[in-house]
Amino acid sequence: MATVTTTLLWVIGAVSLLVLAVSSASIALQMRRQTAEVSQQALQRERLRVYHDLMKSIIKLNREAVDLDDEGMLGDAHDRLVLNQESELGTHLDDITETFHRSYYLIDAPVRDAVSEYTDYVSSYHETGIKLGRILSLSGNVVNAMREDLGLSDIFSDASDL
Repeated sequence: MATVTTTLLWVIGAVSLLVLAVSSASIALQMRRQTAEVSQQALQRERLRVYHDLMKSIIKLNREAVDLDDEGMLGDAHDRLVLNQESELGTHLDDITETFHRSYYLIDAPVRDAVSEYTDYVSSYHETGIKLGRILSLSGNVVNAMREDLGLSDIFSDASDL
C-alpha cells in the first residue's frame, strides 16, 4: 500500500510539474509574441518619424527650388551647390543627407533608392541644367516608395483621380 501511495504521489507530482512547465512555456510564448509586436510597433513608429523628417527636408528643398525657379535663379543656385559654394539649396540637401545616413537601416530599400536618386540629381552637374519638373517628379517617387513601404495605397491609383 505504501508503494502504491508513493507511486501515486510521484505520478501526481510529475503531472503537476508537466502542467506547470506547459503553462510557463505558454506564458513565455505569449510574452515573446507581445514583445515582438511591441518591437514591430516601435520600429514602425521610428520609421514614420524618419520618413517625416526626410519629407520635411525634401519639401523645404522643393519649395526653395520653386522660389528660385520663379526668380530665374535655380540654375545659379544649383551651380553653386555643385561647386561646393554657398547655395540656398545646400542646407536642405545637407538635412536630407544627414537624416538619410543617420537612419539608413530603418529606411526600406526602395525608399533608400528613391531618396538616393533624388539627392544624386540635385547634387550632380547637368549639361542642360537642372530641371524643376525633374526635382518634383523625383520627390514624388520618394513619396510613392514610402507609401508602398507603409502599406498605403497609391495617391493616384486611377487616372480618374487626377
